[in-house]
Amino acid sequence: MIVFRILWSLIAWPLALVWMTLLFVAAMPFLFFVPFKSVQKKGFAQLFGLIPHLTLSTMRVVTHPEFCSSRMSLYVQNHNSMLDGHVGLAVVPTVICGLQNAAHLHVPIYGWLMRLGKAIPVPANRTGRLQALAEVAKSRAAEGISILVFPEGHRTRDGRTRPYRTGGLFMAREAGLPIVPICVRGLYEILPRGAWIIRPGKIEVYMGPQIETDGLSDEQLVALAEKLTVYTQTWVDGQEPDPISMA
Repeated sequence: MIVFRILWSLIAWPLALVWMTLLFVAAMPFLFFVPFKSVQKKGFAQLFGLIPHLTLSTMRVVTHPEFCSSRMSLYVQNHNSMLDGHVGLAVVPTVICGLQNAAHLHVPIYGWLMRLGKAIPVPANRTGRLQALAEVAKSRAAEGISILVFPEGHRTRDGRTRPYRTGGLFMAREAGLPIVPICVRGLYEILPRGAWIIRPGKIEVYMGPQIETDGLSDEQLVALAEKLTVYTQTWVDGQEPDPISMA
């Protein structure tokens, strides 16, 4: 079994690189002349979302019945693997962009691609940062673009959900966006941080309902971050999480 995993990993990594390169090359001409939203809607998101299948793993998505697929939202996803973004692209039904360190947007090629992908730059200076991010988030929502963030900040080292940071939640409130938790289990076991040998398995995703942020106090947002951490870990532990109440 280990021999097969090593051999397939040696094949899958180059395949993934070639696939993403081809998609970038195919998308670039459109991105210069066609709005990003239209390009992603034409299927490029789903094509990038095929990458996790190169692990020879199955993917199952469970959606809460109260989840509204057409609402612009801030999606918060637990951070297990370098494939997390691809999973997000595969399961989020709306056009999405992400947050990106502002300095990274100046990196040749990579930064250009992130700009074309409507990434929201996070400035290093904290003064006025929240309001600036909220304004950009509002403009993205007005364009019909949702936002995907990984509030743990870094990939888990042990498979457990790290405490969620509150920055994205504050941004969502100021931008008037609801929160949608995306809980992923199985991906850590397939390709954990620092690993290159793929271990095929099952990727199971739970898409929770929108959680309203309008009117929540700072203290309630801190409490919400804690509840989202537990909510996600419940799914990681193999159970369907209970609804989150902010009452």
